[in-house]
Amino acid sequence: MRIGQEALSNTLKYAHARNFRTRLISNSKELLLEIRDDGKGFQVKERHDGIGLIGMRERAEEMGGELKIVSSRGKGTTVTAILPLNPEVVL
Repeated sequence: MRIGQEALSNTLKYAHARNFRTRLISNSKELLLEIRDDGKGFQVKERHDGIGLIGMRERAEEMGGELKIVSSRGKGTTVTAILPLNPEVVL
């Protein structure tokens, strides 16, 4: 939830997007959360001040998952969190 919250917050604060889409997919092994916007985008490998992107990546890794960020200037951003599901936990 916090990863999605931060991604949406970044979309609203920095991307100046007109639209965004959220996708949540779950199967027996993993949960995939994707947030995509049509905002101004950024160069992922450049330095970014703040802790938002770092925090999202750390949260995903702490849960045994991964965070993927795809973005380019003028073409929007897609943030995807892929998290393993604990088979002992019932949703």
